[in-house]
Amino acid sequence: MSQDEMVTINAYTRIPKKYGKALLATMDAFDEALKNNDYLEAAKAIGVLEFIGQTDIDYFVGMMYQRMALELMGYSMDTFHVIADPRVDVYTAKAIEHFSRIPGYSDFYSASVAVVETDYRVLGDYEHLDRLLRNNDLGLSPIEELSRRIECLEALALSNPEGSDGWPVSVDMRRVEHICEIEAQQISKFKVFDSFANALSMAAECVSQISEYSKNVTNCGTRFEEYQETAPFAAIYDKCVFVLRCCDLIDESILPEGMADLPQIALSDCSWLQRIEEYRSGNWKERLLQLCSILCAPEQHPGVDSYQCVEGILRSCISLGQYDLSPVIDNYLSVILDAAEHGNKSAQGYLGFTHSMIRVDGNDRFGLRDKLSGYPIQAGEGFHGMVLQQAKLANSLTRHCFDALINAECAFALHESANLAVRDASHIALMYFRVLEIDYNDNLIRPFVNAIDYSELEDLTGYIEYNSRRRSDEPIVESHKRWLKDLDSIYAVKTGFKKSIEIGVIRTLLAHIHHRSDQCAQLLEESLESVLTTDGVDAYRTEKMIDVIGRARVDEYRNPGAHTGFVTLSKANEAREFVLSWAPIVETWFKAAGHGE
Repeated sequence: MSQDEMVTINAYTRIPKKYGKALLATMDAFDEALKNNDYLEAAKAIGVLEFIGQTDIDYFVGMMYQRMALELMGYSMDTFHVIADPRVDVYTAKAIEHFSRIPGYSDFYSASVAVVETDYRVLGDYEHLDRLLRNNDLGLSPIEELSRRIECLEALALSNPEGSDGWPVSVDMRRVEHICEIEAQQISKFKVFDSFANALSMAAECVSQISEYSKNVTNCGTRFEEYQETAPFAAIYDKCVFVLRCCDLIDESILPEGMADLPQIALSDCSWLQRIEEYRSGNWKERLLQLCSILCAPEQHPGVDSYQCVEGILRSCISLGQYDLSPVIDNYLSVILDAAEHGNKSAQGYLGFTHSMIRVDGNDRFGLRDKLSGYPIQAGEGFHGMVLQQAKLANSLTRHCFDALINAECAFALHESANLAVRDASHIALMYFRVLEIDYNDNLIRPFVNAIDYSELEDLTGYIEYNSRRRSDEPIVESHKRWLKDLDSIYAVKTGFKKSIEIGVIRTLLAHIHHRSDQCAQLLEESLESVLTTDGVDAYRTEKMIDVIGRARVDEYRNPGAHTGFVTLSKANEAREFVLSWAPIVETWFKAAGHGE
């Protein structure tokens, strides 16, 4: 073939001239296939490119694997989560393998290096990221480099929260002495500050968990890093402090006043007993809330989207257990409303969560209900409807259960989107299980208590007479013993002393009524079945009503958040799926829920 019949594509690629148009058309077909997630067509296009003579085939193969990984991750490379699908790591590793083959003289070299750097961050591969950044082929400024290193550490902590495999001894890089006003550096600065806020919040959560452990276990000692129950939190705490030590790489003039030693603020120099004492005082947590608000404040980051900054503050509040977001919402209301009006799901979520909290507890000290009037999230119904439409629960739940589910859904959405290495989600699992607890109390226990014939119950048990002298020295009447605790609960609700009873008490009461055969059990069972639908009676008699709130599920989903214990987001998601599947069924058991016959 003569030289005239060849065409130069780049400095090192020449293809037959007759294939010139085919090359461009095939590259367009490849791009279109990736947009449509049609990997078979993308692979066909790669084969055509290779036949034509395109020498950068590894770049196109890498792009295909990269897209496959991104699809599984929800097209986000900025927020790191533990992805359950193992194909993410496989596809990402394949993409790196092919991108790494692109020679330095290729037109695709810079793009390949950028993608490889991103993939190392996603995988938490700090060793290879460190090696790549030292070459500085990307021409990053020190603050941009630091941002990438910290994001990689967060991803590494996600994949191995308790272990030290792959964790560096130190972060060795150029010092950040100046930050330009260009957007890339300002965004990197915000990401670093936001990571510091996240690390402070997570450190506090670890101290909180160990504090609860020491409170509930007698003679537990002080070597919490060695105990099976607390070692994970001690390990995560150390990782948080490691991230906070990166502040030493930043010139003090760049950091907000009083934040030159973030590890010390996180109590790194204290013993575990001192940390626990500081946490229980409440002052430390309040200080951390203030510092996180300063680190993420929009005025600290003039080159960054204002809502992105406010979102960092709100996320820190949730992480530190401050669920009353009203002060922050009110302070940055115009910023949050603007983001919500433009379809920002996070902004809509925080507004919906705040409004639902106001609706449930009635505390509206900033008048946010009126201030939100006229916006898409007015009264929270727009957001609530969006949350519940998929679950198809809006029409099957009572108002009280509806509001409790909204709170749980909002908390789950906020927790899921948070960019933190590890976080306890036990409170979220508890919030979901509370939906069932409310349902059983509102629609079963209270109607049941009101249906009881108390004169007959008194004739059978003599409870009121006995209760009036139970503090005396007289011995407990034997016939009263087996029903005493159950009657205590029933009368506590009847007299208004309690508005509800715990889920475990409900389960025990139902089991006693079902399994005992004395006259008291018969009377209570008659009253109980009178407030149930036909389906409800069947659920009670087959013990399905008891199984739904069985001990195993309570211990798994509810008790860790009500007491001490760590629950992963995946476990909280199990609680969510369980409640979303059973709540509409449970509602059909109770006449008081609007299913009278």
